[in-house]
Amino acid sequence: MNWIAGDIGGTKSWLAWLAQASVGGARQLRFEQVYASANFESADSLIRQFIADAGASNPPDGVLLALPGALDGQRSRLTNLDWVMDAAVMQQSLGVAVVRFINDFQAAAAGVATLTDADVIALNPQTAVSGGVRAITGAGTGLGMAFMVAAADGRYQSLATEAGHVDFAPANALQGRLLDRLRGEFGHVSWERVVSGSALGWRSARGSRGGGRGGRHGGA
Repeated sequence: MNWIAGDIGGTKSWLAWLAQASVGGARQLRFEQVYASANFESADSLIRQFIADAGASNPPDGVLLALPGALDGQRSRLTNLDWVMDAAVMQQSLGVAVVRFINDFQAAAAGVATLTDADVIALNPQTAVSGGVRAITGAGTGLGMAFMVAAADGRYQSLATEAGHVDFAPANALQGRLLDRLRGEFGHVSWERVVSGSALGWRSARGSRGGGRGGRHGGA
């Protein structure tokens, strides 16, 4: 079995070609590559380029992709990338038997479930609650969030959210001025507008437009 697995991002996409000799057998990494997502007009063209770069004469048996956006079944309009992805359409377009999508931070949460104590660095040491809810977040081009809950057998189930798009709630006067500035620019101000990579890009662009405006923004 040959699979393409990948993390599709608003800035970059990381793809890997995995081979498995038999069901339950060890997976082998045959090829991987990172691409600038904006260089491609669609996810299909990205996958085709990856297959060509991998030197594969045939398409893989399946494609599994983690996507930065909410899923409606197996369809998604990506949050920070002008792509609409539909698993059924991609399956037919690429001639692949199986295409599956998962939310990117739901995938990250599933990975967290495999970590051991040796993989963890405690930034704020606290006593862990056995079977407690786990929250996973990370700032990339956008702000991803997911959470995990324990089932009766102790195994964790990962659940996707779009919590990065909830309202930014200022906690002091300084943050209130930031909210006012961002509201004038965007209307709705989410946490993603404040702490993600796209937020940093906006601040850099605003700061480069002139000393006066950049100075006022820096003071916000």
